Amino acid sequence: MTPAAPARLPRRVIFAGSDVAHNRAAVRAVLKRIAPALEREVEFVIVGPCARRFRDESGPNVCLDPDGDVARYAGTGAVGINPVVAGSGSSMKLLQYLACDLPVVSTPFGLRGFQAFAPWVVTAELDDFPGVLRQPLPAPGGRVREQLTGYEWSAVAAKALDVYERLARRA
Repeated sequence: MTPAAPARLPRRVIFAGSDVAHNRAAVRAVLKRIAPALEREVEFVIVGPCARRFRDESGPNVCLDPDGDVARYAGTGAVGINPVVAGSGSSMKLLQYLACDLPVVSTPFGLRGFQAFAPWVVTAELDDFPGVLRQPLPAPGGRVREQLTGYEWSAVAAKALDVYERLARRA
């Protein structure tokens, strides 16, 4: 059964994460530092397996939905956040947020690997998230859709096929 979201506040902030150390640290930052600072202004929704670990630590303006997804909670007034300060690889959640037409707030570290999307992502240090989340944030719109097409499965598969074909011709 999917948990109910807290009473709707003017802004909804979504964090999506698998259950890995850097996402758990990000959720702790949301629960201990960011959400309490915005208790009467913002509702936070933590989706994905990472939410399962925090079922006993949720605050009054936080909904934990381990089986939920970003699209379910996206909509007018929603924002995707990436408050990660460590980890490896790129944060695929950024692509997911942008594909759902969400404004995105990320730490500079959280943007790693996706600098091409910097024009559509507001970067802020973790301690500045509450202030940034109080401000109006524009939806990405515009050319972000064109940029995202390169990350669709069909585009990724076409690139992989091209590599395999070139390797096969060499052999």
